Amino acid sequence: MFAFGDFYEERGWTVVHQYDQPGRSPQRFSTEIVELSEVTQKYVTKQFPSGLYRHQMEAVRQFTKGDHVCLNTGTASGKSAAFYCSGIETLAKEPKARILAIYPMKALAAEQEDRWREAIRQSGLTVQVGRIDGSVSRSMRNQLLTECRVVVATPDVVHAWFLYNLAELPIRRFLSHLKLVVVDEVHAYTGVFGSNAAFLFRRLAHACDSLGTQYQYVCASATIRDPANHLRQLFGEPFTLIGENSDTSPRYPVTIEMVSPPKDNDFLTETTALLKYLSTQSRGRFIAFVDGRRQTEMITSILARNDTDEPIADPDQFIRPLEHLDILPYRAGYEEQDRLTIQNRLSGGGVRGVVCTSALELGMDLPHLDVAVLIGVPASNTNFIQRMGRIGRHGPGHVIVVNSYGVYDQAVFRNPELLMNRPLAESALYLENPRIQYIHALCLARLGGEYDSALRQTDPDPSNYEPSQQVEWPPGFVELCRQERMGQVPKDLQPMKSEAGDQPNTTYPLRDVETQFEVELVQGPHRERLGSLSHAQVLREAYPGAVYYYATQPYRVYRILTKEKRIQVRRESRYFTSPMRRPTMVFPGLSEDQVYQALSFGSLVGIEADLQINETVYGVRERRGSKEMEPIEYPFSPAHGLANVYFDRDRFSRTYFTTGVTLFHPAFDGDKVEMEALARLVYEAFLLVLPFERRDLGFAVDRLRQDNLPMQRGSRFICIYDETYGSLRLSGRILEDGVLVKMGRHMQNLAEASFDEPLRDETWEAMLRLVEDARNSAVPYGFLPSPQSTPSKNQRVKVIRPGSVGLAVRNNNEWFKVENVFFSPRFGTIAYRGSYPERMSSEDVAITWPQDAIVEIPGVTEFAEYDLETGEILELDRV
Repeated sequence: MFAFGDFYEERGWTVVHQYDQPGRSPQRFSTEIVELSEVTQKYVTKQFPSGLYRHQMEAVRQFTKGDHVCLNTGTASGKSAAFYCSGIETLAKEPKARILAIYPMKALAAEQEDRWREAIRQSGLTVQVGRIDGSVSRSMRNQLLTECRVVVATPDVVHAWFLYNLAELPIRRFLSHLKLVVVDEVHAYTGVFGSNAAFLFRRLAHACDSLGTQYQYVCASATIRDPANHLRQLFGEPFTLIGENSDTSPRYPVTIEMVSPPKDNDFLTETTALLKYLSTQSRGRFIAFVDGRRQTEMITSILARNDTDEPIADPDQFIRPLEHLDILPYRAGYEEQDRLTIQNRLSGGGVRGVVCTSALELGMDLPHLDVAVLIGVPASNTNFIQRMGRIGRHGPGHVIVVNSYGVYDQAVFRNPELLMNRPLAESALYLENPRIQYIHALCLARLGGEYDSALRQTDPDPSNYEPSQQVEWPPGFVELCRQERMGQVPKDLQPMKSEAGDQPNTTYPLRDVETQFEVELVQGPHRERLGSLSHAQVLREAYPGAVYYYATQPYRVYRILTKEKRIQVRRESRYFTSPMRRPTMVFPGLSEDQVYQALSFGSLVGIEADLQINETVYGVRERRGSKEMEPIEYPFSPAHGLANVYFDRDRFSRTYFTTGVTLFHPAFDGDKVEMEALARLVYEAFLLVLPFERRDLGFAVDRLRQDNLPMQRGSRFICIYDETYGSLRLSGRILEDGVLVKMGRHMQNLAEASFDEPLRDETWEAMLRLVEDARNSAVPYGFLPSPQSTPSKNQRVKVIRPGSVGLAVRNNNEWFKVENVFFSPRFGTIAYRGSYPERMSSEDVAITWPQDAIVEIPGVTEFAEYDLETGEILELDRV
């Protein structure tokens, strides 16, 4: 059934390696050793007449002892049975008990709602089950809480609605009797989402403690590294772990092929040919994983169309292709109606395949899937196991791993044993990110927030704030809550407070630390939402003039309203665009208060510090079928042929604050050293040692813009940085003991296997010197920070020099040119008057901001002194 030799031979593909993963027979055990209620035994007898698997039985036994429990066993091993057994046991023993079952995705929650209902029916209990997520109207939610003792929900709705409305009686009653919280797929709670969720779970525990109740957790994950530490960070509670050694569930055999398409052929053409073959020639159904939203849309769009140059037949005809396609796309960011359409068609088995991002890695049971195609080697063993686990659930399966010829893929294909022996993904939780902390301080401690709602304080006293002693709060969070309570918010967080107003729960979603851009189709009288994007995604997919794909349909971005966070699009032909990007600019803060650690390894110096990152798109490249159009730079003019596209700036950019590690080495300053290639090697080697999600980390090459002895202005560096606003401090692990040594071992192998053209001798030599120095023991590195001013007289204040630039932190970190400095009675402080140099129009030419609203750009901003008595701008005294 799974013979693809004909396709490989016809297209010139090569099978590099094949694994045959054997099946496993099941072992079941009687539940007599566990004292269960009659109704739970009835459910087990009906659903599992031959008994439970050992890990299921152990989980239920530990739950009945009162422990928090997490099953850490393989995909499709029946972990959900422990949820149902624990839930039924809770409902049977406590007549008023309520259960909250949390699933990280709407699709998974909708699927599990039916399974909870069926399990409870088999037990004989007459208990209602309901689901609350973004698709359930607000008018229905309180009714569901009143009628249902089991509520299935997403963490997003718990954050945005549940806790925001704690004053409402149905929510209070439900939480007052909450005895069990189920959390599935806990490995998915990582990065920004996981760090936000860690505070959400603590806020939930705080609310329940205020209402006089406590609950147990039962959790599950198929793949997690250092699960005990991850769970402690995520929930602030100790857990009993049920691991792989207890898993006695069955497993079907799976064949894994590592294949390479012809290297000289267009990769996108070859991969779509494979998927087309699977959909027409193979009797099975497939799931294909890619690592980006844009790839998902491009591949399914190509598979769906007949002619790449076909114009729009009727621009005013608004079709819904998701109802008819044989191969569906699936990614995050779809609107509710479209997501449900895809989910229903996948669950019904009426499609030939689906192309998706990691959004479908989680535990949805998609029937009739026989083949998994992994387009590119998954970033970690966690991703690999999860993706492979989507098939082989109901019979033998086949996995095809396609070589994308990237640096990482080349390394793995050169040594195929790596595929099965890489470490699981690192748990990327950082609970000291100030922006993440402040989101939840706003939700919990602001006047009228969750703290006051739980205690029913209608006229709260700002000084009255005593957080629950039952909750393990992360360092610094309680103090930040007190500052918010007393109106003493740190200046750098004040823009967040202004943006959130009284609705921080909805302004800041769990899956980002920035507000989202909403995409809106505006064409004549027609208005339609087409998903949401983070600012980083906008720079990749929906920048001015881009052709943005949504559910395989192309739309032209013709206006971006930055302040309103809205993107307006119109229908377009099936063209493809790519952004013209300037090299990422890195501004390291090398002053004493901005450096976290500084180490030297021989001549190699690594400094973890605060950074400003600037990413810029300055134009559009467009392909229409096989024809490449002339690149178009901003600002647009009528001659460009992009009718009705409005963008009046010379660039579209994002500047954000994070942390990262800058690496300095004398070898970097060689004229012929290919720094981009060298940085790529460092980045890929880091991910081989510590497999974080790629979306969480970036890399760049830049030059130092200020003197920091012994590094001089102009010194080149490689920077590995966190792509999360505010940072998760992931990149800092490069400087942990032994990590650089392990990275060095990978770098030479990567360099030998991974580039189309051999590295220059100078680049190779620089890499060898870097690897050699990385073997040295780390010693603390002292350096002279950039010069700081010491006002010569008390009435003098350091300011940005007129003519220089800073960042307007209250206006999306836009570059601001200072034209005048003066004392403002309106602000009661020094103020800057100036303009935004990126804007081409004459509007807003004279903007005034208080001094603390404009911050420096390290190495770029120039300073002077302002004399408070005379109003003079004076030369800066330096030490």
